[in-house]
Amino acid sequence: MKKLCLLIGLWAMLPSIWAQENQTWQIALPSVISYSASHPLHDWQGDNKSPQGILTTVNDVPQKIAILAQVRDFDSQNENRDAHAMEILHAIKHPQVRFSATTITLSGTHTYKVDGILDFHGIKRPTSLVLNAQKGAKGWQIKGSFPVSLTAHQVERPSFMMVKTKDSINIDFDLLFLEKN
Repeated sequence: MKKLCLLIGLWAMLPSIWAQENQTWQIALPSVISYSASHPLHDWQGDNKSPQGILTTVNDVPQKIAILAQVRDFDSQNENRDAHAMEILHAIKHPQVRFSATTITLSGTHTYKVDGILDFHGIKRPTSLVLNAQKGAKGWQIKGSFPVSLTAHQVERPSFMMVKTKDSINIDFDLLFLEKN
């Protein structure tokens, strides 16, 4: 009888032992995605302070992430430059930049290697990056950066005084994710 009670007790505990706590988080303010571009005569940055995205964790370990940014929301503090960027990026035809992770692997303390797909200017390309993800009292803070080739995404490089900008722009992100209700 004792063995039967022990087996029943263990059987009742198994679901809680195997249960995984899945949580979904969404981007909240303050979050920002920035691009940095360079020309021999000057460098500049554009900020998007209204990105959207979802993070999924299992037992407080990031498993999936998807980010979306509207091209029109990047602000370089120069209206002419932003208008020209909208033209060369064909923002009406390709209004969004998207990234979705295919794999997330822990590579150090709070550091993750992420492989995914970057959809920029209508071109989807595999992209790898390293991010720092830490869970705090408010939610998850995720930071990182990665380079993007304009020509690889079929973007005509802007020129000034007949000199084109560098092909590589850098994307930096500092995102706060709060638990989704």
